Amino acid sequence: LVAMAAYMLIAIALSIAPKRLACEGIRRHLAQPRRTAPKLDASASLPSVATVPFSRALLLKGLLVPAMALAAPAPGMLGFQADDKSFDFTLPSGWTIAPSSGRVRTASRDGSTLFMASAKNRDGTATLEVLVDLGSYGKNLAAYGTPNTAAAKALALPGVAGKGGVQLLDAAKVPGRVRGSSYYVAHYQDADAQREGLMKIGVSQDRLYRMLAEAPGDSLQLKAEVQEVVDSFQVFPINFICMSQSNAGNVPASGSCY
Repeated sequence: LVAMAAYMLIAIALSIAPKRLACEGIRRHLAQPRRTAPKLDASASLPSVATVPFSRALLLKGLLVPAMALAAPAPGMLGFQADDKSFDFTLPSGWTIAPSSGRVRTASRDGSTLFMASAKNRDGTATLEVLVDLGSYGKNLAAYGTPNTAAAKALALPGVAGKGGVQLLDAAKVPGRVRGSSYYVAHYQDADAQREGLMKIGVSQDRLYRMLAEAPGDSLQLKAEVQEVVDSFQVFPINFICMSQSNAGNVPASGSCY
């Protein structure tokens, strides 16, 4: 009995010891002085972050709007977007879009024009024209021919005033900003070599998209602006519901083009 009582006393002591130690640890923790967060000096200034100004050209290079069709133009720039969101472009400061730009309500399946847009710089020495034709143009650029063949055909099409006598200098295939997209860009000049132009061609969903922009051949500034405008011109595929309404010559219902 004595041995059993001793064994029980030892067991009770062992069970109480951890609890006593834990309580003792809590008492010591509470007895320590409480730490407070360091006070901030209201007069101290935060470290400055360096900012890098973006040039207009750099902003243009960054415009990619696969799903939304048109990003907000950079300050000082004007943007244009088709009512079916199938194409858009931006203009440098000082350029204006003609009020008549937009849908041409003479659509049919015989290759007629769906959209026309035009713009010019402040004094009218640099100009651009955009035409979107509906017809049997195919689903991509390859269906319209090689760069030089396609450029020659596009320049000869009706609707491009005064382009019959221009000289095609070169043409090449270039990638678009939307992944997988591509265009033909042709360089041309008029018969007396006073004006130079760039034409950008896109083909999508049996539509032919053309932008033609020109400037005096001796103006590096205006030719640079023409290059920027042409670079900004982008074509986007549209869904079947939107396309059927647009190709019929109607402004698509709100929400049908996304």
